[in-house]
Amino acid sequence: MISIRDVRPDELAWVQKTNNDATPAVNHLAIERLEQLYGYSALLRIAELDGTPAGFLLAMMADTDYDSMNYRWFQQQYEQFVYIDRVVIAPGFRRKGVGRVLYADIHSFTEQNAPLLTCEVNLKPSNPGSVLFHSTYGFHEVGQQDTEGGEKRVSLLAMPTPAFDSLRGS
Repeated sequence: MISIRDVRPDELAWVQKTNNDATPAVNHLAIERLEQLYGYSALLRIAELDGTPAGFLLAMMADTDYDSMNYRWFQQQYEQFVYIDRVVIAPGFRRKGVGRVLYADIHSFTEQNAPLLTCEVNLKPSNPGSVLFHSTYGFHEVGQQDTEGGEKRVSLLAMPTPAFDSLRGS
């Protein structure tokens, strides 16, 4: 059984190790940077499979001072959104539904808090599994940009959350 809950501060070392084991699919994080991101986050959720940590998701609202180039791109385009900064599934737990459960959780959060769920996926270096996952989940490309001096290229993705308006009584 997969369960989702908030990450506790004493679990940040596990989050950091899991994140850094997944590079270059995600950027490497020093513990100080992870603690900073934790402070910016709207959600830092951990997925457990049968009680064992299996993955995590870090997301932010549109109104933080986060200095990510990709996050800033979304800030320039949209007034309200939830931004998925990173999702990492630990080796041995991939293809077991952990990512889908984390995405269902963030989707539910977004429906209550913003009209749009956003993220990016790497095109260079290529991450075809992530591209496929996001397209089947309902994300669509709203832009592309080069980062890290052209060493990376990302596809900027968004997915509307139509229930947001009805939940807000609009």
